[in-house]
Formats: sequence, structure tokens, C-alpha cells
Amino acid sequence: MIPAKHRQTYETLVLDSSNQEGKRMHTSMTWWIRAFLISSAARGLLLGINGLLDYRAISIPLQFTPLNAAFVAGLYLAGTIGLILTLFARERAEARPFLFGTAVVTTLLLTVTGLHWSEFETTLSPKLIGWVGSYVFDPVAITLIVTSHGLGSAATPGRHRLTPLFLAEAGVLGMLGWFLLALPQAAAAVWPWAIPPLLAQLYSCFFIAFAVIALLAAQERRPVLVRNVTITSFALVGFILLTSLLYLGRFGGGLSTWLWFGGLALGIGAFGTALVVQIFLPLQRPGQLAHTP
Repeated sequence: MIPAKHRQTYETLVLDSSNQEGKRMHTSMTWWIRAFLISSAARGLLLGINGLLDYRAISIPLQFTPLNAAFVAGLYLAGTIGLILTLFARERAEARPFLFGTAVVTTLLLTVTGLHWSEFETTLSPKLIGWVGSYVFDPVAITLIVTSHGLGSAATPGRHRLTPLFLAEAGVLGMLGWFLLALPQAAAAVWPWAIPPLLAQLYSCFFIAFAVIALLAAQERRPVLVRNVTITSFALVGFILLTSLLYLGRFGGGLSTWLWFGGLALGIGAFGTALVVQIFLPLQRPGQLAHTP
């Protein structure tokens, strides 16, 4: 027979264990989320690789120059890296920034496509069906996932040591994105290489989406989430720098070119340093935060 004191302790441990198990069941990654991430990542990976290898094969119903195709491909690949990293997360909350970012970019791309329909290749083709169909499906699917999985708000809200960096990223990309979207002709005139106004708005969709991802990560104290967003941000700057160097001859020179490469160098240094810091001084896990005095 177990003494009353020990029996109470035992019952408390059993209850705590049961509560923790129930909490894990309600916060763990589901196959619905993983299926969407796989689908979105596969499409992004295919489009990104095609755009880098052959600008004529990029799965967008528009005419691209090699530089513009490679630039768009790099944007897709950076986002795809974030989706792939999230696939290996154990908890659904780690997917929140990337789900919101995907919803933003697909909604904006669909809107830009509708506003400039006459400038797209509108002949019925697998490329057009895939382009429009994906961006009709994604926002609806993400809305259902977010509402059914309780991802509307941060799971572990709060600031952390990378909050200033993410806020700065959100500010820079957000302002650049809205400038490209709202004033495409002015943006095209000062862009480091030649782009039509339509492409200025197309680029804006990605910059605004990455700004949203950074903004959400700035207020979420989850080590895996923060790490994944940091890697994605580093990849974004890295792909843009790589594309820029490969097609350096297409740049017009002048102040915009100096600002472009200066900003990329700053981004590489900032996010590279952030990754190193996370390796040697990782953030506390959410479970540890509750016990921090």
C-alpha cells in the first residue's frame, strides 16, 4: 500500500504527464500541414531550378530575360528553403510564419496577375493553369490550416536577441516591397537593372511576404522558428547576391548599384553572424523559458 504522501506525489506526476502528452497532441505537426508544405515546396523548387537553368522554361506565363528569370528563381528558392526546414519541425507553431508568408505572396501574385492579365501569356496552357490554379488554391488552403490548427496568434510571444534584426529586415523589405507595388514605374526607373513595371510589382509580392515572415519571427520566442527564419533570410540575400554577380554586366552602375551591393553585403554579414551566434549561444526552448527566474 502506497503512503498518502507518496500516493499524492505519484498522482501529481501521472496527471502532469497526462497533461503534457495531451498538450503535445494538440501542438504537434499534422500531416495536413506537412502535405501542404511538401506541395508548396515542390512547386517552388521546380520553378526555382527551371528559372536558374533555362530562363525560357520558368513556369510563369511571362517573357523573362535571363537575369530576371534567375532573380525570380532565387526568390522562390529562398522561400522553398524555409518550407523544407519547417517540414522537419515537430510542432505546428514553427510553420506559422511560412504559412502566413506563403498566403501573402500567393494572394498578391494572383492580384497582380489579374490586374495585368493582358500582359501575361493567356493562351490556355499547363503553365497558365498551374500559375493561376496554385495561387487560387494556396490562400484558401492556408486559411483552413491556420483556423483549424489554432495558428492565428503566436504560440510563444515575446522578444528575443534577434528581434531588432528581424524588425530591421521587415522594415527594409516592407518599404521596398510597397514602393515596387504602389509606384512600379518609379521603381523600375531606379532599379539597378532594366525591368518593366509589371516585374516591379511581381518582385514586390515576394519582398512583402518575406517582410511578414520576419515581422512574425521578431515576436516569437521559439528557437527552431527563429533559426529557420534566419537561415531563410540568409538564403534570400545569398541567392540575390549570387544572381547579381552572375549577371553583373547587366547592371547600369551608379548609386543604385552601389546601394544594392552594399545592402546585400550588410545582409550577408548580419544574417551570417546571427547564424553563428545561434550555433554557439542557442535560444532557450519554450519549456525552459517558463522556469527562467
